[in-house]
Amino acid sequence: MQPPPQQQMQPPPQQQMQSAPAVQQAYALTQEDEYVLRSSANMQTRFCQSMPKKMAEDVGKRMNNLDERIRAGQVSRDVVGQLVNYCQALERNDVNTASSIQTALTASHWDEHRQWLVSFPIPLVVAGSDPCAASVEVDPGSCEEVFAVT
Repeated sequence: MQPPPQQQMQPPPQQQMQSAPAVQQAYALTQEDEYVLRSSANMQTRFCQSMPKKMAEDVGKRMNNLDERIRAGQVSRDVVGQLVNYCQALERNDVNTASSIQTALTASHWDEHRQWLVSFPIPLVVAGSDPCAASVEVDPGSCEEVFAVT
């Protein structure tokens, strides 16, 4: 009787995967992502004009953080959906709705997104003191047309 042939030991699948180089896939922006990026850039331009320089620079840095996180796919669909509603509310000069959304985002997502959420009350203050300030210019493909949000 012959002994069974020697089997080579294969590392478990987890170990095989760990040794392979990590390839990071690029995040494909959704229409909602693009709308939020475009709208927040427009709001930043509009609102920062009436802010003291240091405050405007701080808001700019924080909005850049939001931009980077959205582009990296690090903002959940739920948060992006709330940001779409926030931007729409400011476009309509509906400060009360925008404020409610900002409060909900802060309460639910502060730990994860505080870096950029801290700047979100500023447009509300500016819009509340100057109704024309909230009239944000966006492309003809505005959110209502693209997403048919009710």
